[in-house]
Amino acid sequence: MWNRVEIKETAKRVYHTNFWPCVLAGFLLSIADGSAGSAISSISMNGSEDNLSMGLYPAAIRYIVIGGLIGIVLDIFVLAPLEVGADRFFLFNQLGRGENGVRADLGELGFGFNSNYNNVINVQFFRKLYIFLFTLLLIIPGIVKSYEYRMVPYILCERPDISRKEALEISRQMMDGNKWETFVYDLSFIGWYLLGAVTLGIVDLFITLPYVGSANAELYLTIRAQHDLNAGVPLE
Repeated sequence: MWNRVEIKETAKRVYHTNFWPCVLAGFLLSIADGSAGSAISSISMNGSEDNLSMGLYPAAIRYIVIGGLIGIVLDIFVLAPLEVGADRFFLFNQLGRGENGVRADLGELGFGFNSNYNNVINVQFFRKLYIFLFTLLLIIPGIVKSYEYRMVPYILCERPDISRKEALEISRQMMDGNKWETFVYDLSFIGWYLLGAVTLGIVDLFITLPYVGSANAELYLTIRAQHDLNAGVPLE
């Protein structure tokens, strides 16, 4: 069984060797994970409250629908491939270990757009759709499904041409027996997120986001090695 302390220590050491690119990649990954969607939703809700208070119900409904559609389009066609590119950056950075000057290049951020883009957005779309549908049943099944499909973006980093069915199945196999430990691992970052809230996001930007991005990549590499799944051509 893997050790979350070792994973986090390795991630912390490595990301400091490529600090500023990791800060940028961590920031972009946070956007891809849903920050932009949350902002759009917030704007939509604020706008709708103003309109409703004025009695402009049809306008408020249109505003909500348009905002929601924009968020969906951005998520599918921009944020989903951006997530894959940011994850690939962190994978390369962890593999290099910062040794002998080997560091990830920011060009990896565009990988999801440049490598089988249609398949990347297709796999990411269905991954999120399945999680959403399970969440509609009950919150707990949705959380379980999100952990089950957690490794899909990383698998796409290595095999952007992989089929949806195979990507989801590999992720499910990788997370079998690892979901609870990964949940506890995620909880171990709560202190950093609270500190980020107290500092108005400053700690998040310069420490938490690149740290978590690096640690998640290290977690993927650890679980992949543990299961010897050979998810694709080894990253170099």
